[in-house]
Amino acid sequence: MSMTQMIFASYRVLNAISISLIASPADITTDLTTYTFSSLNTSSVLSTDRLVAVIQAGETTATTSSVTIGGNSANIDADVNFSSKIVFASITGFTGATASVVVTFSSGQARCRCSLVKLSGSDPISFFDTGSASAASGTGLTMTNMNIPANGIALVGDYHGTQSTTTAWSAGDVSILRDGDIEALSFASFGSIPYRTTARTSHTVTTTHTNSTQPISLVGASYGY
Repeated sequence: MSMTQMIFASYRVLNAISISLIASPADITTDLTTYTFSSLNTSSVLSTDRLVAVIQAGETTATTSSVTIGGNSANIDADVNFSSKIVFASITGFTGATASVVVTFSSGQARCRCSLVKLSGSDPISFFDTGSASAASGTGLTMTNMNIPANGIALVGDYHGTQSTTTAWSAGDVSILRDGDIEALSFASFGSIPYRTTARTSHTVTTTHTNSTQPISLVGASYGY
């Protein structure tokens, strides 16, 4: 490498990581151990993108046995198990017009929602950190144990067992990507925290609910270069 190339490499500017919700199939409200969300549209995905499956399920304390995306075993980046499940699972290097997401739990769940998110950037994107919080009931929850790297982003999810409420992400710079009742028995919401060039240590995320007499789970996963 020439001196000119070395100087250029030293000052290479990373592009902001973009976050896109590319698939939000219908919830499955049957009691199952394995949930399959078939033929999701992945035609916009490049091999350099990171695909993240956001799984929100309830309401037992089963563990997550596996997640596959397009037939590929996904890394389980975050997995909260507190009466309800919030899982972030991801892969890289995928190309194809469609992909099915298959989620297997150690025992049956009552309902399951899957959303597929695409993370795109100038360089490969890696999982960085996770954080979580939970409560037996209440009208809000705060998480302070997730770090977001410099040049990074995060995804955060909330699940609580009282339906027909609203969830506000009142701290943490969160933009909602998807929320709503699941089977008119519980409420789930998830969103994204945008790209920043500076690191965010113990980033605070707070949700508030209009009503919740049931357990609440909150989880986040951060990603960066």
